[in-house]
Amino acid sequence: MENEKEEKKVKGGKNVISQEDKGDFILQTRKVEREGMSKAVEYDLKIPKTSKAFIEIYGEGELIRLAVASLKTENDDAIEASGKPISEEKKLKTAIKTATKEQKEQIAKILGISLAEAEKKIEETTKAMKKAGFGK
Repeated sequence: MENEKEEKKVKGGKNVISQEDKGDFILQTRKVEREGMSKAVEYDLKIPKTSKAFIEIYGEGELIRLAVASLKTENDDAIEASGKPISEEKKLKTAIKTATKEQKEQIAKILGISLAEAEKKIEETTKAMKKAGFGK
């Protein structure tokens, strides 16, 4: 049992003590201890699996605020690492990966193919991009 807990801790990140799947979200118990803190702090964090679940838990304004903050951080990190902001290919890969069924239906409509064909095309594109080195 102790080894299983250690695996989850490593898999979820260095601050994760435990995590439990609750359907629409993952409940993590986290422990943060930084230099200068008088003692470690443990807290529970709900990690939504979809944007709908995020809005239900935290609200739409918070979703937008965090998305913008994440975008700024990701771009800054990308520029520090390579001198260039996030590529259009990475934006496309992220959009494809997180597309809803309705969005996939729109892609199929634009391409003039069935939803099943569009999903297959999206999967092929994602695999090809990964093989070419994107998202590593």
